Amino acid sequence: MAEIFVEWGGAERRLSLTYGGLLDIEEACGKVGIGEIYLRLGQHQYRAAYVYHVIRLGLIGGGMTSQEAKRLLDERFDVTPLVRHVEIALDLLIAVMAGIEPDDTKASGDPSRPYDTGAILASFAKLGISPESVRGMSYRDFVHMCRAFGGDTVQPPSEEEFEDMISRMMPNG
Repeated sequence: MAEIFVEWGGAERRLSLTYGGLLDIEEACGKVGIGEIYLRLGQHQYRAAYVYHVIRLGLIGGGMTSQEAKRLLDERFDVTPLVRHVEIALDLLIAVMAGIEPDDTKASGDPSRPYDTGAILASFAKLGISPESVRGMSYRDFVHMCRAFGGDTVQPPSEEEFEDMISRMMPNG
């Protein structure tokens, strides 16, 4: 159904969810619906268990055994900032909900309307995504996030504008 690749736990990991995985998440989270979990993660109104189970079941869907996934989470969940776990869980659910397909298309940007870094960061902050996380995003991930949350009405900056925005966000930029 959906998969993402993330750098986490010392290696690049494949996380994937199928319909059965979504049902397992709902069950593990106290029969809370997947749509509600998705909304709560995006609005920072989640329980830690939601984050834990989305990642755990995503790792299992990505090819790990349940024991491997549990061991990795037990080792890494407390030593990695919770916001990073939320980002991973939300990225996976965005892929499920929005059907983000990998592609090589680039947003063109609107030359008549310059992008507003503050507005972009404020939008991401409302979703619980820190400026540090935006700085660490690839352009492709950034475009997918813009499309997932803004739909067709949001035109992300061009790749050059994105790189300029990131350089301005750097501590000495």
